[in-house]
Amino acid sequence: GFNPGFYQHFWDLCGHEVFEVSCTWLESGVFPPNILDVEIGEAVGFPRALRWVDELQLRDMDVEMDCKSVVDGLYSHRAYTSDLGAILNDYKLILVL
Repeated sequence: GFNPGFYQHFWDLCGHEVFEVSCTWLESGVFPPNILDVEIGEAVGFPRALRWVDELQLRDMDVEMDCKSVVDGLYSHRAYTSDLGAILNDYKLILVL
């Protein structure tokens, strides 16, 4: 899996295929098995929670996450190659853990 920055950068090369596949999923109602993965959902929701904390001007906050594999991935020094790993790798660039 690739992160959103990849698709933005290479959209002119892969956008048509991404669009075609997405239309097929929507028309058939059949999504890939990991499209609704809980780990990815938790990871994607994480920056929204951080923005909310920032908008409320809260400081020195502890953030609790329900998905242990996401938390472990954030603290790990391992390089991931999965969709979840791509998301976590992006977060590691901006977080100080």
